[in-house]
Amino acid sequence: NGFAIIVLCDDAVLDIAAASVANKRAYAARHGYDVVVIHGTLDPSRPTAWSKIIAMRRVLPSYRWVLFVDIDTLVMAPEARLEDLVADAAPGTDLIIGADHNSINSGVW
Repeated sequence: NGFAIIVLCDDAVLDIAAASVANKRAYAARHGYDVVVIHGTLDPSRPTAWSKIIAMRRVLPSYRWVLFVDIDTLVMAPEARLEDLVADAAPGTDLIIGADHNSINSGVW
């Protein structure tokens, strides 16, 4: 498969994890993507946010493209395809980072 979606959840977000993961799984099923859910912190010596990098490094070798999304996000346009997003990238692009009204968003990349 060319696309995977990574979601990282630790004990601090269990109250929203089920709904968020279900949202990602429904989106992925619609388009034939994989969802990788990682529970817990991958490096207990650092804040949980640093586990994003470790998760990406573990999953990326198995896919052409990997989308990391924070657990507090929802797919609001399920018709949008990741293939279309990467097709708009310049040739040779290896990283696409989301942005919002506050600039770069480290929760979507």
